[in-house]
Formats: sequence, structure tokens, C-alpha cells
Amino acid sequence: MRRRFVVLALLCAAAVPGQAQQAVVDSLRAQVAALPPDTAQVRLLSELAYAYRYVSYDSAVAVGERAVALARNLGFEAGLADALSTTGLAYDEQGFYDEALAYYEEAYALYQEIGDRRGEADALNNIGIVYYFQGIYPQALKFYFDALHIREDLGDLNKVSSSLNNIGNVYYRQENYEQALDYYLRSFKLDEQLGIDPRGLSGTMNNIGIVYEHVGEYEQALDYHQRVLAIVRDLNDPPRIATSLHNIGAVYEKQGDLETALDYFQQALTIFEDFGDRDGTASTHHTIADVYRQQGQYPRAISEAEQALQLGEAIGNKALVRDASEVLYASHAARGNYEQAYRYQSQFLTYQDSLFTEDKNREIGRLEASFEIEQRLAEQRRQAEEEARLAEEARQRRNNLQYFGIFLFLGGLFLFLFRLTKLTVSPRVVQAWFFISFLLLFQFIQVLVDPFIAAIHEDIPILLLLFSTLIALAFWPLDLWVDSAIKPKLLQRWEDRETRRAAVNVWKEKAGR
Repeated sequence: MRRRFVVLALLCAAAVPGQAQQAVVDSLRAQVAALPPDTAQVRLLSELAYAYRYVSYDSAVAVGERAVALARNLGFEAGLADALSTTGLAYDEQGFYDEALAYYEEAYALYQEIGDRRGEADALNNIGIVYYFQGIYPQALKFYFDALHIREDLGDLNKVSSSLNNIGNVYYRQENYEQALDYYLRSFKLDEQLGIDPRGLSGTMNNIGIVYEHVGEYEQALDYHQRVLAIVRDLNDPPRIATSLHNIGAVYEKQGDLETALDYFQQALTIFEDFGDRDGTASTHHTIADVYRQQGQYPRAISEAEQALQLGEAIGNKALVRDASEVLYASHAARGNYEQAYRYQSQFLTYQDSLFTEDKNREIGRLEASFEIEQRLAEQRRQAEEEARLAEEARQRRNNLQYFGIFLFLGGLFLFLFRLTKLTVSPRVVQAWFFISFLLLFQFIQVLVDPFIAAIHEDIPILLLLFSTLIALAFWPLDLWVDSAIKPKLLQRWEDRETRRAAVNVWKEKAGR
């Protein structure tokens, strides 16, 4: 199996020098110590946990947990969401994906609850990263796209570019190079529009160059890799210079220009060795060995492959040991050293089988993880449906109690209305009482039938007006009956009272004379 040394830049953040980062940590620690345990301290603790990631993961987790605990005690939801995200990041970067996922999911729920859309998008993106590193690519894509849509709605173009690049990474891992290239290019063009610094641009450009190489667009691949090389040389970044040189050499190798490829590989090897990068050194020795094998320079191929093999064994890189053994087997066989060839062929097959078993175990693990995810999502849906059902039942009980109370109130109101027929009351009072009673009854009926009306008229104003008119017309016979049967009695009783009062007053006036 031909081993290629390529680097896919997932995160293009500039590393912060250790001394400078320690100074940031010390400054934040002093600020935290000067504050009481309040919301401001929660914020600073989260910042401190984030800064500690460059110094000590254990400290980052410990401080993050402290921020989480304080935020919970204070009921500070916004601070708790941020603290959960930062602590999840510290777990994530150590490979503790289950812990990271739990923190990210709780943070996402809190961001939703408080209406923080940017926080929601960041949490979704972080969840996607966890699934990406676990190799569960469909889930990673789902969360990356969810994050992308929110960021597009918010107009957060920097984060949109990051989401596009992350989506491209997933398609690359799935060997869907056309889609990967599309998203990388979209991310790159957006970064150019935003004026992103060269270090940030170089990571996406490196990705684009790698994908162009995979699809056979070698001139395009060389163009991007050369541009990356110019940037990282200006930045004086030796590891990335070596990587770019290696990537350029790989393109020339695929074009069949082995001498030019060899020149770039040798330049990369020198830098990897000077920088002390054992993995890069070992991988480049193997690459050079394979070029020599293709040229028929078998002694040189054997020498380079043996160095790759020794380093691969020293660093525990099984894939590199397998690939170096393959070059040694082919080179010895070509020279007629069949005993050596058989030895390295056996070693190659042993490592091939071992890696195949590991790959299968990882695939089984991914399938199990996917199954667990589906189960968890199904359980979450079931819980959400149950909570919604219970909430609906509680709402119905509350509404029924309120309806019953309103019904009793209206019943009492109309009983008193009919009681008025036996009392002598002012016409104004009668009119007011009737108006209020009928108005409340009309509103009560509207409340009762509104859910059924809403299902029919679908917020169409003219239909809503029509239903309201029909309800009003239904009151017309009752209104006519009240006007003809009850109001006249009340008015007659009032007139009789006034007539008697007038007669008494006249009699009193006469008696006074």
C-alpha cells in the first residue's frame, strides 16, 4: 500500500507561545482571586479555563468545572452555558469525547433556552467536531449544517467560513472530493473577502491543494501548494514549510516527475530532521524510499525504507511499519534477495492484517456508537413527547378549571339578572347590567370555540370576522326575548315606583298646606 504524507488542516489557529500564554494565565488567576463568587467571577473562570488549554489540560478541566459549579449555584444560565462549552472543549481536545459531548449538549440546551443564537451555533459546531473525530460522519454533517444555517441567518461570515471548511473536511474523509472541493473553495473565497490573515488562509488553501491532487487536477494542486509554501515561509513556520514541500513533491510524483519530487522530499526531510519531528522524518524517509524503488535504485530504496521502518517501530506507527516493509519486500525481490523479500513480505502481511482488524474494530465501534446515538436521540424524542403530553394535560386541566369558574360566574350573573325582575332598579343600571352580561357571555363563547375556529380560518381575517358575526347573530333571539319579556317588566316596575313616589310627594305637599 502506497503511503502518502498529507496534512489536512482542521483548525488553522495560530499557536500561542508558551511563555506568553502562561502570562495570560497568571493575569487571569490574579483577577479571579480578587473577585467575590459572583457572575463576573464565572466569566473570568471560563476565560481562565480556555487559556489553560495551552498550558495544562488538567488545569483547564479543573477550572472549567469550578466555573460550571459556581454558575449552577448562582442560577447564572448564560455563564453556565459558556462554562460548559469551555470545559467540553478541554475534554474534547484530550479525546474524552463522551464527556465533551455531554457538556456541549447541555450548553446547547441552555443557549436555546436563553435565546442565544450564536451560542447555539457554536455548540452545534462543537458537537459536530466530536462526531467528526469519532468518525461518525453523517452525524458530524448534520450538526455542521445546523450550525451553518444559524450562522448564515445571523450574518456571521467568519463563522460561516469555518462551518464551510468543517463540512469540506467531512466530505474529504468520505472521499467525496467534488463536494469537499466545493465547500473548501466557498470557505476560501469568503475568507479572501473578509481579509483573513495569511496563516488562516493557508490552512484552507492546503486542503484545496490536497483535494485537487486527489481528483487529478495537478496544476491546480501545485498552484495552491506553492501559495501555501510562500505564506508559511514568510511566517517562518518550519513544520508547515516541510509539510508544504512534501505535498508539492507528492504532486510531482503523481505527474511522473520523480527527480523534481525527490528534490522536494529531500528538502522536507532536512527540515523535519532539524525540527525533531520523528513522524514527519519517518514518513518522508518512506516516501523517498518508494521514489527510489520506482527509479530502480534499489540499494537507496532499501536504505531509506530501513530508516523509515526503525523510526516507525520507535514511535509505534504501525501503518508506517507496514508501508516500509512493503517497499523493502518489493526492493529485495527486485534484486533477487528472496529470503529477505519473504521476511519483509511476512512482516507486511502481519501488519496489514493487524491494521485491518483494528480498522474493523473501529468500524464496529463507530456502528455501535451510531446505534447508541440513535437510541439516545429516540429516548430524547420520547421524553420530549412525554413532557409535551404532560404539559398539554396540565394546560387542559387548568383551562377546564378556568372555564368552570367562568361558567359559574356567568351563571350567577344571569341569575341575578332574572332576580332583577322582582326588584325596582334604575333603567341605566338595567341597561349596564344587560350589556356587561351579554358582552362577557359573548367573549366566553368565543374563547370556547376559538380553537375550532382557528383550525378552519387559518388566520384569514375575513373568515374570523364571519365566525364572530355568526356568534353575534346567535345572540339575537336571546336579545329580542330579553327586550320583549324582561326589560319591559323592569321598566314598568321602575315607572310604577316613580308614579307612586310622585303621588306621595303631591299628597305631602297638600297635607303641608
